[in-house]
Amino acid sequence: MRSLEELIELHNAWWKLENDRPLLNVTYRERFPWMWLQSDHSSGIELVLNDGNLADDGPLTPEMLSPEKIHSTPFTHGDLFLPVMVFGKIPWMEAICGVTPQVSVKGNSIWAGFGKGIWPGDWWEREIEVEVDKEWLNLLLETTKYCVEKFFSPFVIAQTSIMRGPIDIMAALVGDKEVITGMYRHPRETKRLLDKLADICIMVMQAQNEVIPSFKGGYVNCWGIWAPGTVTRHQEDGVAYLSPRLYKEFIQPVDRKICQAFDFTTIHFHSAHYIHGDAVTDIEELGALQFSLEPPPYGPTLEEWIPIFKRLLKKKPLILQAWYLTREQINTLQRELPPQGLCLETYVQEAGESHYMYRE
Repeated sequence: MRSLEELIELHNAWWKLENDRPLLNVTYRERFPWMWLQSDHSSGIELVLNDGNLADDGPLTPEMLSPEKIHSTPFTHGDLFLPVMVFGKIPWMEAICGVTPQVSVKGNSIWAGFGKGIWPGDWWEREIEVEVDKEWLNLLLETTKYCVEKFFSPFVIAQTSIMRGPIDIMAALVGDKEVITGMYRHPRETKRLLDKLADICIMVMQAQNEVIPSFKGGYVNCWGIWAPGTVTRHQEDGVAYLSPRLYKEFIQPVDRKICQAFDFTTIHFHSAHYIHGDAVTDIEELGALQFSLEPPPYGPTLEEWIPIFKRLLKKKPLILQAWYLTREQINTLQRELPPQGLCLETYVQEAGESHYMYRE
């Protein structure tokens, strides 16, 4: 079994594109009661015996085991740490920027409005200031402190898993359509607003990081990857509507600004965002890029992804998350892609099951 030091060393090498094998978190059965026990390891089951050695094939007796060796902490899942985070379905950033969240019980979600925005249509000429809602900010920090007090030690604590970036916050303020029209008709005001929202993102992320204890001289991000410095994560879902030119002009500068404020920033993308992969990995200060691999027609096929991933992995580490892949598809990714900088997290699609998955 990997020691804690070996796992941290593997993660440290991953950030530098120097790991000799990919980070894997492959779960066989989602509905299995102890699915966290079903995660792949590089060399089969890893059971630590009372004497510190790994169990070999053969009989197992009680005196060979001890509770503290069986249940080492902090908990891991495959090659990743298992972090505890503040409840992620709340759109914290939008709420902190003045947008009242809307609960959708049937939708199993909490929305930051419904795409219409809360500012007037002529927002660009009113010079409206974004006011930080301190009640929401304080709630985020209090909830983070609660997680630290209740869970730190058996688990590592990470930043909340949903930190939306400037374009998503802007969409919640002015409306989805107004983001695009603003880029064409009012580029100066749009850039000024995006830059202000980037400043608020940095302030909130730094405030949350200040109440999260360090772990082994670093911090763990929401995907369970340790880094030897400060970490953060944000997403830019709204860039799905943008051309590469608009991304480079309006969003790349604010993404870069956020990356410059932290040691290891990861940006979350969806499959439809692949057209911006080159531009975002050109940000020198970016730590890593994460893709949620929605299947076609929402993004490329797995075959089409391979050359894209190869190109991007030459510049930055990639975290690839897929809802379901077959064993052969997982093997294809490991066979075709270099291990340096690759992290793969997915459930295995078993024969006879039908899920939201890649189909060739």
